[in-house]
Amino acid sequence: MNLSLVEAARVMGGSPDSLDKRIRVTGAVADSRLIKPGDAFFALRGDFLDGHDFVAEALLRGASVVVVDRPVQVETGRQIVVPDPMVALVAL
Repeated sequence: MNLSLVEAARVMGGSPDSLDKRIRVTGAVADSRLIKPGDAFFALRGDFLDGHDFVAEALLRGASVVVVDRPVQVETGRQIVVPDPMVALVAL
């Protein structure tokens, strides 16, 4: 996989907070500990943890973007807001 931020957002039915064509998505992961540079981090909610709590860590570990269901405080141009991150992960 090697998609631009806009292409990835389109596939997932989301809205990117930037149109920066230099941002590329080369993988997908829901566990912030497993991120490789270029991965999209999907902030999934579980019974005990909320992936939104790990967005900053994901970016520090090299995630190119974060996929969230509500805007979070991250550097601009690095998030895609979707209705449901799990559905977006499957779509990607």
